[in-house]
Parts: sequence; C-alpha cells; structure tokens
Amino acid sequence: MKNPFMSMWLSGANAAIGSARGRVTDESKRQANTMVTEGTKQMIAL
Repeated sequence: MKNPFMSMWLSGANAAIGSARGRVTDESKRQANTMVTEGTKQMIAL
C-alpha cells in the first residue's frame, strides 16, 4: 500500500531539487558567458 504522506514529501523534495538544479545550471551558463566575453575583450585589447 502506498503512503500518501511519503508520496507528498518525495514530490516536494523532487520539486526543490529540480529548482536548485535549474538555478545552478543558469549560474554556470552566466559564468561561462562572462568568461567568453572577458576573453574576447582581452583578445581585442591586444
């Protein structure tokens, strides 16, 4: 028999983990874009 409370808890935990993963992914993409932009500026400056 399924435990509805366990199901609700796991659902909430899964949503929180998904949200955190999305934030981490977005932040890493931002940092990569910043590095590319800075690298391009330095190459142009030379």
